[in-house]
Amino acid sequence: MVTNTTDVSGKPLSDAEIATRIAAGDQNAFVLLMRRFNRPLYRTARSILKDDTEAEDVLQEAYLLIFRGIKSYRGDARLLTWLTRSFDGARCDRIVTHVLERLEKVKDKDV
Repeated sequence: MVTNTTDVSGKPLSDAEIATRIAAGDQNAFVLLMRRFNRPLYRTARSILKDDTEAEDVLQEAYLLIFRGIKSYRGDARLLTWLTRSFDGARCDRIVTHVLERLEKVKDKDV
């Protein structure tokens, strides 16, 4: 169960506070981030990839990139914008992987 979803005054945690807590190792804050942003990130992935399974896979890869790179979030852009950029990186990696897999299959057929 996610705890500490509000600050001391009872207000929901800001995006910057969530990012700060994740950078400090707060796993509950990461769960909160995923719950807060999963829908818009998934919709973005699905609209680009046109495939539910691929969108889910890319989103998982993006969450790994986000978790590893959250310390670089400076707060000068909305967190969703920063997350989307991380998603774009994961999507690009996924496309490269698919291209390489296809090339390998073509190569295997030619041999």
